[in-house]
Amino acid sequence: MEQGLLEREADPADRRRTLVWLTQAGHDTLRQDREVETGRYCSYCTDASGQLQSFNERFQRMVAWQSRRTPDVPRDEIERQTLDYMATMPAWREHPRVAAREG
Repeated sequence: MEQGLLEREADPADRRRTLVWLTQAGHDTLRQDREVETGRYCSYCTDASGQLQSFNERFQRMVAWQSRRTPDVPRDEIERQTLDYMATMPAWREHPRVAAREG
């Protein structure tokens, strides 16, 4: 609610409940998110303006996320798995680094 996306108030019919709804800013944010999701690329691959992130930025973020999830897996293996996964993504499957992966 700090971002002003939601409003809430106690339910006048039942004070134990709270009513929550989107503000205009919340509706605008939801619409923008849906526009990104229905575009060519998912919201994880784009920046706040809907532009595709750089390959290196997306790759490093994905490797870092996987490293946190599986800390016992060697980094080179995580990088290989990440490239394999990126080969399934429309934004990255034709990127030279993805296309040049082994296997």
